[in-house]
Amino acid sequence: MVATRPGFGDLLLRARVEAELTQEELAARAKVAARTISDLERGKAKIPHADTVLRLIGALELAGPNRAMFEAAARGRTRSAVSALAGQSAEPIPETVSHVYRLTTGFAALCNRRMGIITGDIRRIRHIDIWVNSENTDMKMSRFEEYSISAIIRYDGARRDPVGHVIEDTVADELTRTVSGRCPVAAGTAIRTGPGQLAESHNVRAVIHVAAVYGELGAGYRQIRDVGRCVTNALIEVDRMPDHDRDVTVLLPMFGTGQGGGNRERTAGVLVGAAADYLAETPITQISTVWFLAHTYDELAAFQDQLVDNPRFTAG
Repeated sequence: MVATRPGFGDLLLRARVEAELTQEELAARAKVAARTISDLERGKAKIPHADTVLRLIGALELAGPNRAMFEAAARGRTRSAVSALAGQSAEPIPETVSHVYRLTTGFAALCNRRMGIITGDIRRIRHIDIWVNSENTDMKMSRFEEYSISAIIRYDGARRDPVGHVIEDTVADELTRTVSGRCPVAAGTAIRTGPGQLAESHNVRAVIHVAAVYGELGAGYRQIRDVGRCVTNALIEVDRMPDHDRDVTVLLPMFGTGQGGGNRERTAGVLVGAAADYLAETPITQISTVWFLAHTYDELAAFQDQLVDNPRFTAG
């Protein structure tokens, strides 16, 4: 699903989910077409009619700050509205929605290269070729029991028996063999492995593991200083892969903002800037689209603040 003006659609989606309504149920309450709800949430309809907005406010029983943000987004003030939402919530986004932007400068504009945001749980994504994994400088993947992208990639990439027990730790074992005797690696290092079972379950061609955090004794993990290097090195590693056509898509997470404690707004700016620079300044690349994964509303807002109303990008 592609959004051209994402803010209002995001707020509508969240409000509908919190009200525990399907699109059809909300449409019936608001006395509008279900297609209208779908188009607004996907961003296919840019700015809703004033009457539609009032009907939706009534059907969703919005009041106070929530109503104010909803009305602001409906008037096209998407950036400020979604940023305000981020200040209230770090909740996971329940649905997968894509927001696509074309680059307007350099080789990216000439070759129609794009960047985008995709929301929700990474386990629902099945159309992006290369997944990038935020890892530590020791290149030790998270335990299966942890809730992180590293743990998800490790478990879903492993070979399992019919009841889900891991019988071959495919991705983690390959990563360990690849870096054997070379750890810790330098900050920003990118190491490619196969996708294991993710190839069959999620159509992933490869996983790029990037050293985005480092550990300190007694202090836990910290985001590396130059997190933009993670993006550049990951994309370089993608372009080193053989036997690809000229239409490879890449998924990047919010590096180092979980256990690494990095600031989301600053990190989003660095990641978007590094990816845009690579696509704009690289004459020949296999990469057609770089996607940023926004698992939570505040991650979505951080990425949108870098892409919406930015002259380097145009929606669509």
